[in-house]
Amino acid sequence: MIGLKPNLKDLYDTVSSICRNDDSKTVYLFSSGSRAIYAEDIYNSLAYPPGFVIQFRYRKQWLPDDIDPENPSKLEQKDAVIVACPKAREVVYDGIDHPHKGSEYYYYPLRKGKITKAVFRGGALHVFCELSSRLITYDSGEDDGRSDEPDDKTVWNVGNKITELKDRPRYSEEEKSNDSFISLGSDLDLQFSSKTDNRLQSWKDQEDNWVRIVQALGKNPFFEETLFFRITNLYVLTENSANNILQTLRNLIDTSPRSPTFPETCAIYPGSDSPKGYIVDSLGQYRIELSLLYAGSVPDDAQDKILQIHSGRSLQTSPDRETMGFSTDTIGLNINPNSVYTDTYSDVTIDVESIASPQVDIPLIIRSNYLNKYGLFAVIVFGIFLSLSSKPLAGFLLPYTIEITETGKENLGTIITILGLGITTTGLRFYNPK
Repeated sequence: MIGLKPNLKDLYDTVSSICRNDDSKTVYLFSSGSRAIYAEDIYNSLAYPPGFVIQFRYRKQWLPDDIDPENPSKLEQKDAVIVACPKAREVVYDGIDHPHKGSEYYYYPLRKGKITKAVFRGGALHVFCELSSRLITYDSGEDDGRSDEPDDKTVWNVGNKITELKDRPRYSEEEKSNDSFISLGSDLDLQFSSKTDNRLQSWKDQEDNWVRIVQALGKNPFFEETLFFRITNLYVLTENSANNILQTLRNLIDTSPRSPTFPETCAIYPGSDSPKGYIVDSLGQYRIELSLLYAGSVPDDAQDKILQIHSGRSLQTSPDRETMGFSTDTIGLNINPNSVYTDTYSDVTIDVESIASPQVDIPLIIRSNYLNKYGLFAVIVFGIFLSLSSKPLAGFLLPYTIEITETGKENLGTIITILGLGITTTGLRFYNPK
């Protein structure tokens, strides 16, 4: 046994290398589009701005061996790549008569993200992916990188890099059960847009990449006549100045961290699986701009399609519907929260009737109107105080008056009482505890 003594340093290096390799792996999230809810994940992953979270669900039979349903948390905080993988129903690309190697699916990498939570329940793995601003670049390297439509070979080559993964969707028949719709793999040589600190600005600047992705998807019959849209720009038109002042005063007393307000996303309620949305102010005014683009050709009845905007409680939006008659368009959506007494949950939903498109839900928290909540309450209390303390106040004011008679004293008390009642009535009139 002499000479077989283990080298502890080598053993440590080997174990460390294994751990590092596992930590550095990327999670690949596939959506086949075989059901409407899966296709919606594809559409929504290109619609939401960075910071929003999409939930993916995978039944146990579609998990690879290296993802343990008993320990799904090992996926958390890993980088993720969202991949669309429609079934190859027919030849898609000129000169390429087969889908990607060893598969009956075509692969379309879309966007990067990060896994915020993974949990196995109800017989399925639920994966929550926070979207980044980084989109795949379908660039052949032979042009100047502008939004020229990518050629067939470029689109196919980008997707073909997914075949380097050991675990991936391969076959469509259930009896060939070696399909895996979620995979742990190395960081493939996929080219994404650059990572920047200002992710909102980066997302705004991604118009060309987004258009090229939609054009790439439009080459596949599965996405023919699909309307893609994305939230492009976010603006604060007006703010509730009184609320900002009172919020600043409140922060002097309560120094606990505050959630960021519009246009930064935040968790709507505590927890790693909380939906992400925006905090808006009572009586503020906000604007969301949408970019719209049909993949492939425009439907003949496009002018009959209606983009609908549904607003939740204590919220008004304009417009509430738009006709979709063009191959590409830009729409501005104004959001006007009402005055609320307590922080109120609401939302804005955007969808299109009778057509494949994103189904976007934007959760909102409408911040209470502090002026109404605290300011008018103080006014009411002050009015009641005047009404109930008219005689003592009249007596207090007497030394500062000249030749006040007893009648004058009573009149002064009456004036104070009337003033107090008037202030109280006015405060109650505008005070809205709902």
